[in-house]
Amino acid sequence: MSAVTDALRYDGYGVTIDTDGAFESPWKYQGALNVAPNANPLYDLRARMYAPSLGAFTSLDSVLGNAANPLSMNRFLYAEANPTTLIDPAGTPPTTLIAAEA
Repeated sequence: MSAVTDALRYDGYGVTIDTDGAFESPWKYQGALNVAPNANPLYDLRARMYAPSLGAFTSLDSVLGNAANPLSMNRFLYAEANPTTLIDPAGTPPTTLIAAEA
């Protein structure tokens, strides 16, 4: 039987809140590789680099957005500024992480 030896907790935008254990891994928030392991991490989310301290990507989304959804027009935002219910792993329009209860 195996046991959890280390754990990391993040806020919705990927800023580390708490660590438990001593193992240092380069794999962080959403399984992303931390390419700048210092006070200002930078995560490689494959399509674009993500700065959790900003809650934003470091380059523009390739998707232009939709005027009916103003948050989609900001092409730097992560998950349309709603990381608790949306994910944006590919840097394209976000998808639902958790289905809302009716």
